[in-house]
Amino acid sequence: MSSPEFPEPTPLTPATPLSEVDAAFEKLAKKADRWVNTTVAARVALLRRCMVDTAAVGADWVDAACRLASGRHPLLSGGLPAGLGARQGFHRSILVEVRCHD
Repeated sequence: MSSPEFPEPTPLTPATPLSEVDAAFEKLAKKADRWVNTTVAARVALLRRCMVDTAAVGADWVDAACRLASGRHPLLSGGLPAGLGARQGFHRSILVEVRCHD
């Protein structure tokens, strides 16, 4: 049995120039000490806020991802249920991190 052939997806955005990627990593590296010096309590608070903010837009993200993937990948062509698991997995991983420090 041969593998199915899927069409190449059309790029939705142009490739990011490597100079921009390098600049982003440099900016991130400059802030590394700030994160290292962030207390556990402050990290937990940030993760909690991330959960709330993500939940507020999560359904829109899943809908958009399913629209983009529809017809491109057989597991996602059915719509929302496949994408919903990814959002729940993201929240679960943050929740585990938060509960470890409560």
